[in-house]
Amino acid sequence: QLSDDHFPDPRNYKVDASRILKEIPEFKPVWSARKGAEELYQAYKDVGLTLEEFEGIKYQRIGHIKYLINEKIINDKLFWLN
Repeated sequence: QLSDDHFPDPRNYKVDASRILKEIPEFKPVWSARKGAEELYQAYKDVGLTLEEFEGIKYQRIGHIKYLINEKIINDKLFWLN
């Protein structure tokens, strides 16, 4: 069952890319975080994705699951109801 209790995520998503330079010194990335973000932004604009839609339940797993449970589409064990 879903809980309203929230706990901090202890995982760390920081990336250390120093090893690739040691292992493959001639490596030169062709993408940057900025270039990737710009590509995503342009793709979202191309399909007309709005900020409201992006921040809505459609793209947030827990929010969508809560919606499905509240609408009696699935149960609290995540099984489809019909």
